[in-house]
Amino acid sequence: DEVMFLYLDHTDVIIKVNGQEMVNTFMPTERMAEDFCGVYWYECLMQGVTKDDYIEIMLHCAHDFGHNNAYHDFVDRFYTAPAYFLRGVILQMGTMSRMMALMGVVLSLLILGFSLAFSRMGFSSGGKPTILGLSSLLMSGYIALDTPDVALWSEVILTNTSGLHLCMMLAALGFGFFIMDIFEHEKKRVAMIALYAMAIFDGAVILLSG
Repeated sequence: DEVMFLYLDHTDVIIKVNGQEMVNTFMPTERMAEDFCGVYWYECLMQGVTKDDYIEIMLHCAHDFGHNNAYHDFVDRFYTAPAYFLRGVILQMGTMSRMMALMGVVLSLLILGFSLAFSRMGFSSGGKPTILGLSSLLMSGYIALDTPDVALWSEVILTNTSGLHLCMMLAALGFGFFIMDIFEHEKKRVAMIALYAMAIFDGAVILLSG
């Protein structure tokens, strides 16, 4: 008769007690569609379950390539506790990531501030500091969203997942264009073609996801 919290990372779960289905996240709800994918905590009441009952847990990965780490995380993160206690425990998991993200945001804003100041003073930097600042800001967003507790402070799960991957793709592109100057001649041309190809691919992925 305790409330159990399950950590689901792009994973669905079915729990049966003595052959009777008690939990099924495959079934669509108001909050998620059948093809839903994301990271969230699932709350369920294990009503009438005792130590003598036979419990089956079946996990399903939404991705064809598998997601073994998600299965390990699911097993390692069973919690039966009041919701306020759980929230405190889980929020501690992402403390370091949130601190890194905050430091990244501050650094990014400093870089963007210097870029703006230099442009106002008439110094031409070719937009490199601006690209670096924006890329760093996007990477900070990725770090903030890639934490076990993200669903506790941002309950729009699908938006979290989309934002995570969008930040990752755009940050990678931005850093790629930033370091382009280290290449010369033919290598630079090949790298530029690769970056534009990646930009087209990312754009197609974003449109198809939408």
